[in-house]
Amino acid sequence: MALALAIGSRYILAPGLVKGAGMRFAGWIVAIVVLALAASWFGGQEIARRAQAALAEMAQMDRARVGSVSAAGFPLRVGVDFRDLALLDGPQVETPRLVATAPLWNPLDWSGDVSLPMAVTLNGMRFNVTGTQAGGGLRAGYAPGWPVRAARIAISDPAATYEAAEIPSLAARDLRLAAVQEGSGAYRIDAGVDALTLPPGLAASLTPNAKFSDTIETITAQGLVTFSTPFTLSPQPAAPEITALTIDTLRLVWDGHEIGLSGSLTVAPDGRPEGTLNLRLHDWEDWLEFAQGAFNIDRRAMPVLTILGNTLSQGTGDGSIVAPLTFRNGEMALGPVPLGPAPLLR
Repeated sequence: MALALAIGSRYILAPGLVKGAGMRFAGWIVAIVVLALAASWFGGQEIARRAQAALAEMAQMDRARVGSVSAAGFPLRVGVDFRDLALLDGPQVETPRLVATAPLWNPLDWSGDVSLPMAVTLNGMRFNVTGTQAGGGLRAGYAPGWPVRAARIAISDPAATYEAAEIPSLAARDLRLAAVQEGSGAYRIDAGVDALTLPPGLAASLTPNAKFSDTIETITAQGLVTFSTPFTLSPQPAAPEITALTIDTLRLVWDGHEIGLSGSLTVAPDGRPEGTLNLRLHDWEDWLEFAQGAFNIDRRAMPVLTILGNTLSQGTGDGSIVAPLTFRNGEMALGPVPLGPAPLLR
């Protein structure tokens, strides 16, 4: 800072150099540029120092580890360059490099680039994730803990391969997710994936007679997810847990067969959902056959579900059905027909 003022004062106040308003304006421009450069340099160093301290604190709790942390973004941005970064809280994510920067004029509006391949571990299963490009952004608020106001991530041509397998477990053309905070702990979600390719033969192995290939055309979802506490940039004693879910629309198109969901659920402390979703099915006979194989629905329930489907589809005009999917006391049911245990959302 002192260096910037000294250079600026030389151009603005030195008698031999001041040649009217034009030179004075040029002097101010030079001073501003030098100040910006100084802010970028020293700001980046300070952010890197703080990030390293935060990761060291998380490492003591076995929630993260990192190989090295250095400043990034100079000269017009501030930021940090992480090498060999691993986030171990919840789903484990490991990447060889993450570069996150923010513009000088808005140091809480971050964008980042992630180096691929990276590793993701879910329930003890480790996947290697590849793609042509991966990046995202994060905007924090000026409040204690630096609460996350918005976040986004996008991956082009992603593919996830189970470490013990030789072929991709999942692949897609595009994957995108955006979240914007609405109130404390609540985030508006907009997500989608195109051309989702399943492991070869998976659909046929689940339901040999159903008309589904290994590629899902599109999945899109919009809604509101509420957590116990907001996400923050500063370390938290425990990860936020989901407490409620509102689905404005969830649409899946698979080989021309379409399914839609909407409605609201609350989530009990043990992760069990409670509430009702409205299910809309096109080509419901094919979906019913697929569901029986994929979710192991009791064969004894199939005749009742078929009668229910015929009854519900008679008044829709296009042969589709609309029915309530209810979650209560750890069980789920389609209309009056029980389907078995409800999935846990934690």
